[in-house]
Amino acid sequence: VPQYDYDDASSPTPTSYVTTMTLGHFETGDRFQIDVEGVLSKNITFAGDANANEQSSSAFNIEKNLQEMPIFGDTGVSVSRTGSTAYTITISGESTKEFELFSGFATSDSGGTANEISFALVTQGSPRKEDVWSTTRGFPKTAAFYAGRLWLGGTKSKLQSLFASRSGSFFDFYTEEGDDDEGIFTTISSRQLTEIIDINPDRGLQVFTAGAEFIVKGNTPSDITIEAQTQHGASFLEVKSVDGATLFVDQNGRTLRSFLYNYNEDAYNSTDISVLSSQLIDDPVDLGALTGSLSEDANWVFIVNQDGTSSILNTLRSQDINGFTKWINGDTNSAYPLNTVSVSVVNNDLFLVNKRTTDTTTTYTVEKWDFDYLMDSSVRLETSLSIVGNNLYLASSHLDGETVSVVARGTPLDNRVVQTDPASGYIILTDAEKSFILEQDPATGVIDVEVGYNFIPAIKSMPLNTAAPAGQNQMRQKKVTRINLRVYKSSGVYIDNNPVPIRQFGEAVDSPLDENLPEQTGVIQGANSGNGWNIEVQPLITVPKPTPFHIQAIEYEVESS
Repeated sequence: VPQYDYDDASSPTPTSYVTTMTLGHFETGDRFQIDVEGVLSKNITFAGDANANEQSSSAFNIEKNLQEMPIFGDTGVSVSRTGSTAYTITISGESTKEFELFSGFATSDSGGTANEISFALVTQGSPRKEDVWSTTRGFPKTAAFYAGRLWLGGTKSKLQSLFASRSGSFFDFYTEEGDDDEGIFTTISSRQLTEIIDINPDRGLQVFTAGAEFIVKGNTPSDITIEAQTQHGASFLEVKSVDGATLFVDQNGRTLRSFLYNYNEDAYNSTDISVLSSQLIDDPVDLGALTGSLSEDANWVFIVNQDGTSSILNTLRSQDINGFTKWINGDTNSAYPLNTVSVSVVNNDLFLVNKRTTDTTTTYTVEKWDFDYLMDSSVRLETSLSIVGNNLYLASSHLDGETVSVVARGTPLDNRVVQTDPASGYIILTDAEKSFILEQDPATGVIDVEVGYNFIPAIKSMPLNTAAPAGQNQMRQKKVTRINLRVYKSSGVYIDNNPVPIRQFGEAVDSPLDENLPEQTGVIQGANSGNGWNIEVQPLITVPKPTPFHIQAIEYEVESS
């Protein structure tokens, strides 16, 4: 662990290292060097010992040259004459530590008298320096592997300092001699606040602080430099590398920025990518990034706000796509709603930690984000063994006492309350519902029922503006006369609270009545908006029931004043 002298009330009490040095057969003008643990002093001139002036000069020469040695600090070395050609060397304060016995040798011998130098230990020293991180001083808050080193940043007591291990030795931070393969201990100095928030090994080692963003250049103690790039500052969240850019929430807690290299400026820029959706970001407490999925090529960035809601960024930088969605947990009408408190990505699966606080208890649930599920905090039941009598057991108690939605074979059933049971909550089915569920595959007993909290997706486009013959009509009266929707495997769609018909009647062998709710892929034609004539005519598309919904395109026909 690197050593540092904090020089405060919590620092260890130092013990001075004291040794005596005796010069044998030296004459005025002879020179010598002192070896301290392999580090040599400059040549020291013996000024004589015949009178007080010579004695004082000799002691001064020894003290001055010892203090200039890199193994000592800026102060703490003192030398006094204690006998004929005998000197006491005291190493104290910031310079002291537990030294090996000093040694020395003559570099000139004008009298040819075989000069000798001997040392004797009087008191072993102990340093005021201590481990730079410890239980007393705190530990690093962030870590990254980069260029063969382990980099640590921002300890509790050294908020602005950056540490790197020895090259190829991740747990050795030795930094005493400055060799190229030794560890690195450096502190960021800037006019902005430079408390380190996170370090990110991306296209170069990026350092995000409370007041600015930096890039580390060089990889040895002698050539390392830390260069400022932008001056926005980061919130106390882990940054995320997504699609070649680094995303971070800046210090105001309202803006998501993309930290990306700009060849024209030969520097990094921090671009605001949430400028049109900053109202969806509210002092985030956690950030997670999901790289693609089985159903999407784009990346998902999940931003957990301090109020328990979330904002989701769907981004694909190569196509210049940045779409934000406000995410609210299902069960929003409950007296004890779910609040999201944390998000993590493990093996390309996204997990949420949701919190529910009632009058008497606080519970947390870990939930996996899954595109195959239609509801929040839900459970899927796939065997008829879950049905005992008219009770459908959920194999979980996290929904006990809650009003839930039920989807069976893709068809929404009526909402109901989950009954409490010591082993597992359950819902009560009607005879017709039970028969409908078991009819799916009576031979093998496979069923398909999902029970959970419903949430209502809502899509509203930006204000409409067409280039009509009379010019732009964004601020004019207009009416949406026709809407065409291109959807994929969707059902239960409403526009301005009006259901969109997708069940078609015509010549058929079997009637479409009394069948599972169908899913449509293709274009839903001729839907109408309920807004009438207005300046702001932005149709609201919703799916009130827990049915599948995947919208791909919207076409409006607009009549304008």
